[in-house]
Amino acid sequence: MSRATFDRAAFPLGDRAPIHHQSRDDVCCSPCASGATPANTLSFDFASGSSQSQALKTATFAVTANTQNADFTSGSYTESIGYTVQCRKLSGQTDQGTYTTLSGLNLSVTVPNRLTVVTAGPQTVNFGSFTTTSQNLAISLKSTGAINAAISSANGNKMVLAGAVAPPNTPTNSLIAYTMTFDSQTVPSGGTTLTNLARSGVGGSSKSLVLTLPGLPTGKLAGTYSDTITITLTAGS
Repeated sequence: MSRATFDRAAFPLGDRAPIHHQSRDDVCCSPCASGATPANTLSFDFASGSSQSQALKTATFAVTANTQNADFTSGSYTESIGYTVQCRKLSGQTDQGTYTTLSGLNLSVTVPNRLTVVTAGPQTVNFGSFTTTSQNLAISLKSTGAINAAISSANGNKMVLAGAVAPPNTPTNSLIAYTMTFDSQTVPSGGTTLTNLARSGVGGSSKSLVLTLPGLPTGKLAGTYSDTITITLTAGS
């Protein structure tokens, strides 16, 4: 009979990539399913027969899904796998002395770019009675890849008194201007789209929206001032 042996065990698909594991019903490369026997190689025995005999064996290659401890960046990963074949004789006879090494088995896996917004919306950034000049909103995200953020302000980075004329005709005593940053990048009054911000990972992280006043407001009419900020988050490239 013949035996085919894969010459790779549990290795990454590239230098920084998911780990693949090879297996069959009773032999596998660590980690193994219950009842399976760890091995450094996977061997498949074919039934004895003439040189015209054919046999089909299936090897399964499994990639561990993204978890907090196996956080893979989105993208495509590939690896070429070599395998060897040796002819084994009946008991008491000499096996083929050398293995024949074959190639052409290529593995590939694509980790898609996925984005989840953990912070529920809408949210309120409240300056209260304007006793401070800065307020922060932490937006919690999870992503496998980079993040795009399209940000705009309804009033052009100005809080407007309720009932006052809308910008650009709002009197100065009825508006309070502010500056805005998202993930430490400036957002101008006309809005902006920030592309390929750092990934948040499977475990998640926060992006900060920071609103800053040039100083404590003075000479303003009493009442409630507000603005609406829209943030659209999408997966980057």
